[in-house]
Amino acid sequence: MLALAHGGAAVLADASAAPPEQLVAADLAQPGRAIPIQASACNRAISLHVSGAVLHDTYGEQPPPPGHRWLVLDVRMENWMPVDLILAKGYQEALLIAAVKRQLYLLVNGELVYRAAAVGDGLLEDGFVLPRIGTGREGRVVYPVPAQGVHALSLRYYHDEYAPLILPLMGEEAADTAPPEAVADAVQVNNLMEIVVHEAAFHERWQGRAAPPGMQWLVADIRGRSRWTFQADAVALDASAPRDARVDLPKVMEYMEAEGLLQVVVDGEHAYVRDFELSTIPRDPAFLPDAWAGGVAVFPVPQDAGLVELVPHFPLFRGQGMESQTPDPMRFAVREGAPPPAAGGEPVAKIEDRPTPFTLHAMTRVERFAEHAAEPGEALLLLDASMRNISDTGGMMQVTHRVRLSFGEGDAIEPAAVYQRGPLELVQPFWLPAGGEPRRFRLLYRIPDDSMSPLQLRYGGVSVNKRLELPMPAPAQP
Repeated sequence: MLALAHGGAAVLADASAAPPEQLVAADLAQPGRAIPIQASACNRAISLHVSGAVLHDTYGEQPPPPGHRWLVLDVRMENWMPVDLILAKGYQEALLIAAVKRQLYLLVNGELVYRAAAVGDGLLEDGFVLPRIGTGREGRVVYPVPAQGVHALSLRYYHDEYAPLILPLMGEEAADTAPPEAVADAVQVNNLMEIVVHEAAFHERWQGRAAPPGMQWLVADIRGRSRWTFQADAVALDASAPRDARVDLPKVMEYMEAEGLLQVVVDGEHAYVRDFELSTIPRDPAFLPDAWAGGVAVFPVPQDAGLVELVPHFPLFRGQGMESQTPDPMRFAVREGAPPPAAGGEPVAKIEDRPTPFTLHAMTRVERFAEHAAEPGEALLLLDASMRNISDTGGMMQVTHRVRLSFGEGDAIEPAAVYQRGPLELVQPFWLPAGGEPRRFRLLYRIPDDSMSPLQLRYGGVSVNKRLELPMPAPAQP
């Protein structure tokens, strides 16, 4: 093939040269250009190949997360089941690839973990069977990658029976199973995973987005590592191992239900979940067994917050080798401080609903609150309330249908909205942790401005259904 060199002289280029084994930094500066590569990795039963890559600002008519682009990889997986496992151990020749999204991860810079995204067409199926030795399946796998600052990429595949596959795609990876030295003393551990807040800072804006009124962004770099293993045949990982030996196979630990359970807790009673559009850590993060990695979680936090803690709560995990016990929450102090002064006085009402007692702290009649304004002939009524969970098991809670109002025997009035301190609308259902730590919220109602009937609270709980007559607050002073 002829090509023109600088100055116009014709030079001969080797058209038969094999594609490079890795991407280089310049490749990530050219969105839309198809880049042939030739990268492969294998264990005793599976081979993994990447033959091409292309970067997109938008793919499949879907934009990437803020601050990211789409990396589209051409991937092929092949069955290389060894005959000794079939004959000596009774393994099936057919090979199950159970879940690409939950087994094939992209590790960026040795510290950020990304799951495959269901974006575009021609995707590698999420689950399939390779029926015979030598058969394969290919397709595209799509990942978000940071638009700036990428210096290392590796594709990592974790099967349930065979050794992990690590396929370097760019640079020299510095992934480590030890936590960063600067935060090693802050690592918290349970029997399934270990987690640390690597860095945390407050910002008025993040990725071009201003925090909601009265709030600021807490941007936390959360990293972790899986400690989950289960037993596998040693010979499935190493042909030289004794035939009857068993070994611990490292597994990816998915932090399931983290969408509602990974929280920032403010002053011990206000809990906030992530802004998922701004966060890079997945909704249910995956912690790898062989890399101390994670992602960035972005939380709205009140500007007047005192004590700020990042708190991962956990569900009851179920799986091979897991204890049938819910792990205790971890607590990372992000900022020490005292809460703003609270209004004095006794609560308006207490309802001893077991296991979730309810307290009504105060009632306020207003003309405006957040984006709500009273219409002619109505008023806005705010109920400042809290709930606790005195059982041994946390759970998701919905308050919209639990706390209603009425005037006399009139129709029940449900909240028009439920807010947290900020004010910020409460995401429901919300996690109510075990152990009695309160969760505070404000219920906003639209009520008639001129009703002569007594105001009633209609509470429908777990062990208590109750009606309470409430004093009507005086109108707010202009």
